Amino acid sequence: MIKSILFASLKVLKQKILEAANIAKFKPKSINIIYNPMDVGLVQKRALEYKIDINEEYIVYFGRITPNKNVSLCVSAFNYAKQNLGLDKKFIIIGNGAEYNNIQEQINSLNLKDSVKMLGSLDNPYPWVKNAELFIFTSKAEGLGNVLLESLACNTPIVSAKTEGGAKDIMKNELAEFRVDFNEEVLAKK
Repeated sequence: MIKSILFASLKVLKQKILEAANIAKFKPKSINIIYNPMDVGLVQKRALEYKIDINEEYIVYFGRITPNKNVSLCVSAFNYAKQNLGLDKKFIIIGNGAEYNNIQEQINSLNLKDSVKMLGSLDNPYPWVKNAELFIFTSKAEGLGNVLLESLACNTPIVSAKTEGGAKDIMKNELAEFRVDFNEEVLAKK
């Protein structure tokens, strides 16, 4: 499944480059698709490298914690699900970045300290991704969306906001129903 999504995404990208070249009135010498930007087997192997230290079901976010990644929407949706939908899972946030402290403050202000754990950056987040019930993706815009492919390689279900860019090429066909609007209630219910 990952390969078919990736191949379709690359073919669309190649077509877009050709269209842009035509509009700009230039002809590239060549455009080649280089497959396997991610080693699926390596991700799957690394997902087994260590045992995680949690015995409860959880949802995961992993990636940079920057304004574009929109992690605050993940936290808001998690809080909504906990308060209004009876969600009884933990939320694990893996990553670091400019918004780290703001996310920590949001967690504290929503009284989610017992439900949300921020792990910071990890050299190998894949065991956490592999064992998660769900990966939540709320970036405002992305190129390829490597974390989506990595989650798929770990066989972790995804709920994604309707991110601009390449994420929509990954989250299509049977995954399209798991793309939702940028809305905490809609995201929480999905």
